[in-house]
Amino acid sequence: MKISALLFLAVGLTACHTPGTWQSPQGDETATLVFTSHYIAAQPLICRSGQELVPTREALGATPIDPELFANDQAGEDQGEVGVRIPAGAPITLGVRFDPKNPAGAPEACTARARFTPEPGQRYQAQFVMPGAQCGLSITDEDNRAVAAANRETASCP
Repeated sequence: MKISALLFLAVGLTACHTPGTWQSPQGDETATLVFTSHYIAAQPLICRSGQELVPTREALGATPIDPELFANDQAGEDQGEVGVRIPAGAPITLGVRFDPKNPAGAPEACTARARFTPEPGQRYQAQFVMPGAQCGLSITDEDNRAVAAANRETASCP
């Protein structure tokens, strides 16, 4: 009886996770990654090992819809940043997707990708930029130094 109750609870808790979004790993072999975009509405993406780029639960440049926000005139505020934990010690591909909702006169949809090897316990920033109509992604460490192994990535997840 106790085993079936625990199994039911475990299955129920698993169902609460959105399978199509990034699930941050736990433990010491992780690093912190903070996505930023300076007021550009975009979706951070992380390569799930051996699969495809999956979105984070939060998007950049957008506030979740909440009726109370309209009462406070805060709707449309910039999300600013999205922080996640990523596995460290092995190369990881990440990206940011820009998909304009009003395509008339807006830049075309694009995805910028980069690949680097995070070190355990370190903090990194992935800055999404759009100079002109081009997508760009730069990765820096906590001292604001460019991560030497970060390169624009055009292929799918490894």
